Amino acid sequence: MLPWLRLRRPRIVGLNDVNPETEQAHESWETPESQSESQDRKGEEEYYPSINDVLCVREFLLHFQLRKVCQHEGEERKGKGDVATPGHTERLPVEIIDMILDHAEYWPSIETKIEGKRVIRQDQDAEILRTGGLCYASSSPAIKPRILPHRTVHPCRKIVFTLTAHDQGWGGSHGTRSAYEGSYSWFDAYRIPAFHPLSDDNQHQPADLVAQYQQYYEKQRPRFEISANFLPSKETLCCNKVAVRQAQTRRISWHYRDALDPNSDEAKEIGAKEGRGPGTTSGQMVRAMEIGDELSVWARARFPGWMNHVDGMSVRVFWAV
Repeated sequence: MLPWLRLRRPRIVGLNDVNPETEQAHESWETPESQSESQDRKGEEEYYPSINDVLCVREFLLHFQLRKVCQHEGEERKGKGDVATPGHTERLPVEIIDMILDHAEYWPSIETKIEGKRVIRQDQDAEILRTGGLCYASSSPAIKPRILPHRTVHPCRKIVFTLTAHDQGWGGSHGTRSAYEGSYSWFDAYRIPAFHPLSDDNQHQPADLVAQYQQYYEKQRPRFEISANFLPSKETLCCNKVAVRQAQTRRISWHYRDALDPNSDEAKEIGAKEGRGPGTTSGQMVRAMEIGDELSVWARARFPGWMNHVDGMSVRVFWAV
């Protein structure tokens, strides 16, 4: 991150259309504002900008003026040994500003956490975490949510999974090549497409919208509960280390610029080293995320004796504004 982008509680100028309520998060989430304050106080943890932080920097860059020296004037002064003076000024194009913010990874984010611990035993797979809709304000109704500021129809830029878990602490096969090979205690992550009413008619009754939502949700459920993920696959989020009783904290980052071929040697090497499915190194899911899409994380365990002890998990989703 560029050092000059580390701002503290900026005051927005000319952004009166930004509603502070749009930055509220779910009850179990930290709001972006409180994160900024807590990070400033601690000084050692990673800084997460709020929506207003990003809009403030964007506004600053929009009004940033570049001084341009006229060619003939610059050559004349250079011959005299003088410092060139500006001929006129120009402002940064919006496309360049977007590139600057993306290069600095200066994006707002919302974190979803689980409360308490979970133990998943053999074949008792369960959804342990689901995020809110991408760019949806949690304070608004689920049927007709208010949309937060964003850029493009695919604004998601990064997804960070932080999990603390371990298996039953014994078992596994001999002669494995990595700490994760032969693990049958793992996690899967899925993208749940956003719910959209069958029409844009504003005359819909709330009961009609609820019925549509329930029907849509029921159609989505088989994809997660009766899927082919009876064993770890190429799309597996991560496995637990085999026969390790102590909880292991791991951080897995999916980036929209990831572009490894899941069948490449590099992707397979990352999968073996980090216990990830090589299919998660392509960045495809991040780039596919649309407004309102949710993420669902499932904990799984297979075969007698295998367990998945989940001590903690969080998912932080970053998007472009």
